[in-house]
Amino acid sequence: MERNPGLPPHVVLVVHAAAMGGMETMCVDLAAALVSRGVRVTPIAAADERLAPLRGRFESAGATYREMETGWNTGNVRRILGAAKFGWLLLIRRPGVVHLHTGSILGGGTVALLCLLTRTPLVTTEHGIDTRPQTRKTRVLRQLPERTARAFVSVSRYNASRSLTARLYPGKQAIVLNGITLDSEAQRRSWRQESRASLGFGIDDMVIGIAARFDPVKRVDALVRAAAPLLQAGAARLLLVGDGSEWAAIETTVAEVGIASQVTMTGEVAN
Repeated sequence: MERNPGLPPHVVLVVHAAAMGGMETMCVDLAAALVSRGVRVTPIAAADERLAPLRGRFESAGATYREMETGWNTGNVRRILGAAKFGWLLLIRRPGVVHLHTGSILGGGTVALLCLLTRTPLVTTEHGIDTRPQTRKTRVLRQLPERTARAFVSVSRYNASRSLTARLYPGKQAIVLNGITLDSEAQRRSWRQESRASLGFGIDDMVIGIAARFDPVKRVDALVRAAAPLLQAGAARLLLVGDGSEWAAIETTVAEVGIASQVTMTGEVAN
C-alpha cells in the first residue's frame, strides 16, 4: 500500500458528507482502527459548519483532518480550488491509497480523475443507492470513477444487490457490513442488558429501532407509520436514535398516530 519507502503507510479518506450520520461515524471508526495499526490517516471533507463535529472526532482518533471541496455539488471556483489542493496533496504526500466514501458514485469524478493523473490507487465505498433514472449524462459521470477504482465496497447486501456499479464491474465488488463490533457473546449480552435498562426497556420487550440521521432521504416517518399498529396494540416499542432536520416533523408524526408513549427518541448518540 505504501508508496513512500521508510515512512508509515498513509491513507487518505475522502468523505462526501452533508451532516453527521452513519457514513461519517463509520469513517471515524475506520480512521481510529487504521491509526491504531500505525497507519497515517488524512480525512478530507468540505468546509461546512454542519461538519464541525466531524473534525473533532477525526482528530480525537489521531487523524490529520483537512478541509477541501472534492465533490461536484459546489460552485465552480470552490470546486477548482479544492481540486487543485487535493491534486497537490496527492503529488506531495503520495498516499498508498485514497478511500472515497460517498452516497453516490456520481459525485466521485473529481477524486477519480486526480487519482488517475497521479497514479494513486482508489477504493470507493458507496453508502447509498442511486435511484435516479440513468440518462446519458449520468452514464458519462459514472464512467471515470467506475473505471478508475480498484474496488467498490457496499455497506449492505441489499445495497450490493441494487448497485449498478456492482452489476457492471462484478470483479471489483466487495461487501463490508456496516455495524458495531462486539467481541464476544458475553459482551453482546451485557451490552444488550445495559442498553435496554438505560432506555427503560425490559429485557424481553420487542423493540423496533433505527439509528440514522433524521433526514428526508432516511424516511424515518415511514417507519413510524408502519410500526404504529404494533405500538397501538402494545406489542412493541419504537426506538429512534439520531438527530437532524426532520426531528420536529417526526415528533409531529408520532403525535398524529397516537403512539408518543411507546416511542423513545434519544437524539444523537456519539457511539
